[in-house]
Amino acid sequence: MMPSRKNDDLSTVVSSSPLGDISIIEEPNHNSDDAPSSSLRHRRNKTTPVPLCTVASSKKQLMGVKSKTSDTNADQLNTNNNNNNSQKENIATTTVSSSSASSTKTTPSSSLSSWILMFQQLPSTVAESLATVRYHYQADNIHWITTIFMTFVHLGALTGIWHLTSCTKETLLFTFYTAVFSGFGITVGAHRLWAHRTYVASWPVRFFLMLVNSTVYQGSIYKWAKDHRVHHSHAETIADPHDAGRGFFFAHMGWMFVNRTPEMIAAGRAVDISDLRADWIVMLQKRSDPWFGLYMTLVFPMQLVVRYCGETKFNGFFVACCLRYVYMLHATWMVNSAAHLWGDHPYDPMSYATENPFVSFLTGGEGWHNYHHKYPYDYACSEFGVSAQFNPSKLFIDFMAKLGLVWGRRRAQSAWELNRKRRDLDDTAGVVVPVLAARPWHIAASNSSPVANVECNGEKGGRKHDEEKEDETTASLSSSSSSVSLESDGVAAVGAIVN
Repeated sequence: MMPSRKNDDLSTVVSSSPLGDISIIEEPNHNSDDAPSSSLRHRRNKTTPVPLCTVASSKKQLMGVKSKTSDTNADQLNTNNNNNNSQKENIATTTVSSSSASSTKTTPSSSLSSWILMFQQLPSTVAESLATVRYHYQADNIHWITTIFMTFVHLGALTGIWHLTSCTKETLLFTFYTAVFSGFGITVGAHRLWAHRTYVASWPVRFFLMLVNSTVYQGSIYKWAKDHRVHHSHAETIADPHDAGRGFFFAHMGWMFVNRTPEMIAAGRAVDISDLRADWIVMLQKRSDPWFGLYMTLVFPMQLVVRYCGETKFNGFFVACCLRYVYMLHATWMVNSAAHLWGDHPYDPMSYATENPFVSFLTGGEGWHNYHHKYPYDYACSEFGVSAQFNPSKLFIDFMAKLGLVWGRRRAQSAWELNRKRRDLDDTAGVVVPVLAARPWHIAASNSSPVANVECNGEKGGRKHDEEKEDETTASLSSSSSSVSLESDGVAAVGAIVN
């Protein structure tokens, strides 16, 4: 039986979640999918991208573990505000006035510049990647099973590219459309539903998302959501499974090829995943992992194109399976790498996560990452509707809601309004805004050091730590909250259920 949903304007409810207690304010759903008004566009343009190449070093920020909590009590929120402000002052040693920072607008040209910067830095990215591989090989830190598997499917994808012209038209269309729907298994399913619980879905939708998720095998939903919660709880720290502070290659795919650090393992054990264990669909997939996922990814698509598209098994395997799979892998990995390295920071200037339109195009709306890290409980993962920001994943969720199969979609407009007003008041009062600490390679570049000298294992570039620091970090991880924080900058996790 489908639970009833209220449709009253501005009625307040409080719900309990395995990710922490969340204060939820129901709001009317007008303009949720419309193009933003001029006031909204002005609001976004007023925000400030903070330069990442400011030369400032802080080992505390590079090595520390963020401990976040979610609380809805007004008195405790004021205390959290003061604590967060003091923490941010410790993060960066270099500051700029908000008046000078706000002179840089978030405009289409700034978004274009982030695209250009990505491709301009390709040579240094390749050099860094080679240095990373060389170091971990010499340190005997390679996870060989994953490495061999990924090498095999990438060689298969290259073979698929070579034989694209010999495929039937039906096979090419099948490959394209299955890539789109398999992407929904990651973006709509593993990410927005299971990792963040941004909406509630009926079992047919959950079962469908589990199936399409299995066609682009990235581990089980159980493991994927668990790792992602750790990533949000300890973003850009030594406990982050794909810490972008260790370089593009590590954040993109290198993290899967090496053994995990003790800090990552401790963080994974601390995170709350009781809601995942309670979902029979998630556990059904987990019990069949990895065989069901491998079959759905590398065999089932081949069988379909051979039977219904008149394709050969050779082309079916290398094009419909390997090529489609590898493309979706790299599209997903771009969120962990490019969306943490290139782009602007209009919603949270102290978060390395960025707004990257290029990544959004590749991933169906997952590249509006600065907003997402600021408000991870927002089902849209972006401020505006689909007519203003490319977001097919949101469109799919909204369509399921129209059919009555999805409900409880949470939005963060209320929290963003409060945060924006506070920022504008600080701007008027001339409050000094802290600046992100420089990345290790920015520090190396400022000292005229080769990029290749910035190792990704934590030994160079300002990330070296002794055993005493490791013990302190591990102890901090063990005592940290096990839930994903749904609060940022001391602002309550105020969402909006769209009915």
